[in-house]
Amino acid sequence: MNLSDTIVAISSPGGYGVRGILRLSGPNAWELAQSVLVPHATKMLPRRWIDVQLEPWGVRSGLLLFKGPQSFTGQDIAELHVPGQPVLLAHLQSRLEAAGARWAEAGEFSFRAWHFGKLDVSEAEGINATIHAGNQRQLAAAAALRNGELFKWATGMSDSIADLLAWVEAGIDFSDEPDVGIIQADEIKGDIQALQGKLAELLSHTDRWERLDRLPAAVLMGEPNVGKSSLFNALLGRDRAIVSNVAGTTRDTISGMCETAAGTVQIVDTPGLEHSDEALGIHMNQARETAAGEADVLILVSDTAAADHLPQLPAPVIRVRSKCDLQPTADHVGWHSASARTGVGIDALRENVGRMAYQRPAGAEQRMALNQRHVALLGNAHTALTNAENVAAQWQNAPEILAVELRSALDIIGQITGRVSRDDILGRIFSHFCIGK
Repeated sequence: MNLSDTIVAISSPGGYGVRGILRLSGPNAWELAQSVLVPHATKMLPRRWIDVQLEPWGVRSGLLLFKGPQSFTGQDIAELHVPGQPVLLAHLQSRLEAAGARWAEAGEFSFRAWHFGKLDVSEAEGINATIHAGNQRQLAAAAALRNGELFKWATGMSDSIADLLAWVEAGIDFSDEPDVGIIQADEIKGDIQALQGKLAELLSHTDRWERLDRLPAAVLMGEPNVGKSSLFNALLGRDRAIVSNVAGTTRDTISGMCETAAGTVQIVDTPGLEHSDEALGIHMNQARETAAGEADVLILVSDTAAADHLPQLPAPVIRVRSKCDLQPTADHVGWHSASARTGVGIDALRENVGRMAYQRPAGAEQRMALNQRHVALLGNAHTALTNAENVAAQWQNAPEILAVELRSALDIIGQITGRVSRDDILGRIFSHFCIGK
């Protein structure tokens, strides 16, 4: 990409629309925008709407100008706002190219914003994620990326690693200076463990982008023959699972779509909870555990409301006392009473499932999602920090190895946003010297 070119692209969605936008960025953006206007705009005021007409038809349009570096790309930008007619937009594109603009490559506007320091890589990924968001959860996660949440975390992590690396390298290169203290092995190990803790905290408080790409899942769990499959069919409003009085009829997971006021939820029926050493029983238990591990909501079903002995569950739980028509007067605090046979409580249960499946914890509007690149980088950083921790106890015998592992971790985290330079490390080292040294 030649950053000295002036680039042009249609920035509005394809097809017909009320408004179409042509955007130019580069040193000649304002001049080239003028080339398709008649008469030329006399007052080129940035960040102000300018009424213009397009040559040769006199189509009334608008022009917006942004002066670099106070612009999205850091360069001069011109936007032509015209009627959203594909033929008109294509004609203007051809004229601007003939006047000297180059058609922008994919992502080139965001690349220029990154190159000129207006965006970091993760924020640019947030723009792309916003464009391709397929649901509300993806849109919220993309906004957190676009607003720099991952950048803030990575910057703080890089600062912490760089400070520790500076002390280690000071011990290597400047140990004869009286003002440079030597950090102790237990301090290094403690600092590295704190860094590992930051990694673990990030991973536990973020979503995975691929998980947001699917509908939220509510998984039915309970002992055999408590009515899970009957509730499954009732929630879906149709017979999808086989219902039988014989325990163990459900041998594998089965799913269906349930429409709720909050949105569509995938309901998953699972085999009953029971211990088995047989191959089929082991398969059934594995299928249930896999489904539970991917659940957004767990629906714990019991016909006696006595399931406290069940293992700790990995997602928010709705406790349902099934077959309540057989015990109409029973009162079980904290349990939702429902009957698949009579329909009692099914509508309320369905809406509760939807509400819990789509609810987000406090602060979730800022909760970001990590894509595969982020997860891979964080995994590599964890490995580098683990290697550093392993040599920390004897670091004075092999200080260069410790420095290499810390530098590796720093470079890996830097790939999320931007690298920390050798000059930055030197600056941190000399900052520990006394004034005048």
